[in-house]
Amino acid sequence: MNYEEYVKEYAKTVRKAKQMSQNLILYRETGDESYLKLDNKIYYTTKEFADIVGVSLKTVQTWDNKGLVKCHHRTPSGGRMYSDDEVRQVLEGKTRRTM
Repeated sequence: MNYEEYVKEYAKTVRKAKQMSQNLILYRETGDESYLKLDNKIYYTTKEFADIVGVSLKTVQTWDNKGLVKCHHRTPSGGRMYSDDEVRQVLEGKTRRTM
């Protein structure tokens, strides 16, 4: 594993730990056990998703409203959370949207 691969893997691990912590906080606040069952994937806010795929926040919101991308779940405050899989599909051009 070269340095660049190590840094990417480390960043992914940190994001995963952060997501698990956020899920635990949401579970404690809401009592909703579904936050404990989110299959330990990494989830991104709309802003993070937009930054990763290289578009504006408004573009991601428009795609979501049109059903071209799909958020994995919403936070108690209504924020959209996108999965690693959805990010990967957009980056690979395998989305429900026309490139």
